Amino acid sequence: PGTPTLDAVTGCVVGSATTPSGDFESSDAMVNQLYSNIKWGQRGNFLSIPTDCPQRDERVGWMGDAQVFARTAAYNMDVQQFFTKWLRDVTDSQTPAGSYPPVAPVPAYWTNNFSAGWADAGVIIPWQMYQVYGDRCVIENNYASMVKYIDFVNKRAVNYLLPSEGFGDWLNVKEETPKDLVATAYYANSVSLLSKIAGVLGKRADSLAYDELHHNIKAAFNKAYVSEDGKLKGNTQTGYLLALSFDLLPQEKRMNAGQLLVENIKAHDWHLTTGFVGVSLLCPVLSSMGYDDVAYRLLNTQTYPSWLYSVKNGATTIWERWNSYTKEDGFFDPEMNSYNHYCFGSVGEWMYSRMVGIDLEPAAVAYKKIIMRPTFDDSMTFVKGRYHSVYGEISSSWKREGANYVLNITIPANSSATLYLPGKNAGSILEDGTPLSNHTDIKLLPAEGSRTVLLVGSGSYSFSIKR
Repeated sequence: PGTPTLDAVTGCVVGSATTPSGDFESSDAMVNQLYSNIKWGQRGNFLSIPTDCPQRDERVGWMGDAQVFARTAAYNMDVQQFFTKWLRDVTDSQTPAGSYPPVAPVPAYWTNNFSAGWADAGVIIPWQMYQVYGDRCVIENNYASMVKYIDFVNKRAVNYLLPSEGFGDWLNVKEETPKDLVATAYYANSVSLLSKIAGVLGKRADSLAYDELHHNIKAAFNKAYVSEDGKLKGNTQTGYLLALSFDLLPQEKRMNAGQLLVENIKAHDWHLTTGFVGVSLLCPVLSSMGYDDVAYRLLNTQTYPSWLYSVKNGATTIWERWNSYTKEDGFFDPEMNSYNHYCFGSVGEWMYSRMVGIDLEPAAVAYKKIIMRPTFDDSMTFVKGRYHSVYGEISSSWKREGANYVLNITIPANSSATLYLPGKNAGSILEDGTPLSNHTDIKLLPAEGSRTVLLVGSGSYSFSIKR
């Protein structure tokens, strides 16, 4: 009886029982809050299916959101069974013609909607789950469905190019990436992945056929969208990210395309412009092209549009839009303005793989072979994290200590790691206080660029590297 008090109602978060598998922490409180927002966005949306948002009358399994976030999700929690189940919903939702709808399970009114980047989740996620967990069943069980999907897309293509349709780079800001470029890039990527999947499954003829198809799509992509100097049609961040991440450019054009990407970021006052399909690629591509400093700069930006803009404005989960709220315009239209929408949290993959430095070797699966490439940056005094792989716990922590960086790593039993450290002077690097030459269990590999490369086996190591 009487007027209820503020503590009269308790909200309970409900989600699938996925076991936590990773942790992240840094010296920056706002970046830590971003990480918390990413995990809580996943926690509140992964309920039998990966919903887009848990609060408004929608709550459907959007395929595009899921495919850009799947690797981040797998770092945070054990999602093997979660995605195995949801992929059954995906194949059940596939149309007779072979298309995947943009959501799964699919309401009748969305059945015939096709959008590149969303439909391609039917190929991308099985491959990613195989890479992370090493279970061939996920690609075996979905192979016929993936083949049917590529057959559908082949019929839709004209001279290996897809038309301008679908969602494109959904909820981007300030610049529009041509939808036909987005669609054709995803077409090429899915065909390339299916070639790899066929190879893993011993389907050599299929693998070779898809590899040839990929070669033709790549050639058509370059002819239609890439100039002689590596500039892409539209000159957008997402255009360059797709072309570089999906390996669609000739080797001689990659460096210039990377420079054009950074020039674009600089032209936007060091801000991102990416929407759903570009955001997960942004920091990983910058790091792969040697621009770790730019990736960190984007991560640390607190003004709109940026990851930390929402954190600065009190967010506790990831927003649907970069401008869900701005000081200039206030709150965006509530008809489409979720404050718990995990997609833009896909930067979590880079936080694990490059800030902490834990990634899987592409040629191996399930972290049997680990890539450890921690990226030191003066914006942080320390970064640490762990990931519990199929083989056991992998951990990495680094900190600034005087004139040195100190890096501590642990590699689980029956695994090995290729470790990339800054600087070419291996003689100045110490492990457990003594030179590398004293350690027969550490193998010095040829340097790559400005990095010393080491091969280490299972165990714990403590390295000291001059700054």
